[in-house]
Amino acid sequence: MSMSRGVAVLAVVALGGMAGTGLRFGVAEFASGRGWPPAVALLVVNTAGAFALGWFVEWRTRHDLGDLVVALVSAGILASFTTFSGVMVEAAELVRDSDVTAAALLLAASLGSGWLSALAGRRLASR
Repeated sequence: MSMSRGVAVLAVVALGGMAGTGLRFGVAEFASGRGWPPAVALLVVNTAGAFALGWFVEWRTRHDLGDLVVALVSAGILASFTTFSGVMVEAAELVRDSDVTAAALLLAASLGSGWLSALAGRRLASR
C-alpha cells in the first residue's frame, strides 16, 4: 500500500469512526432519556452493530465495492458504533458493585446476541 493510499484509508476510517461514535452516543442518549441501564444500551448498540456488520460482510461478497468504501463502513462506522470495551467496563463496574450475576449475564448476553445477530445479518444478506 502506497503512502497516499494508506493516508486515504486512514482518513475514511477516521471519518467513519466519527459517524459511528456519534450514532452510538445518540443511542446512549436515547436510552438514558428513557431510564434504561447502561448495560441495556450497550446490548442494543452491540447487537445492532453485529447484525449490520454481518449483513455488510455477506452483502459485499456479491457487490463490487472499493477498498475505501469497505474501510469506511466496516472499520470506520460499524467498528466505532459497537463497543466491546464499553461492555467490559460495565461488567467490571457491576462486579465492583458486587453484582457478579448481572456482570455474567451482560457478558453472556453480549456474546450470544452479537453472535446470533451477525449470523442473522449474514443470512438476510445472502437472500
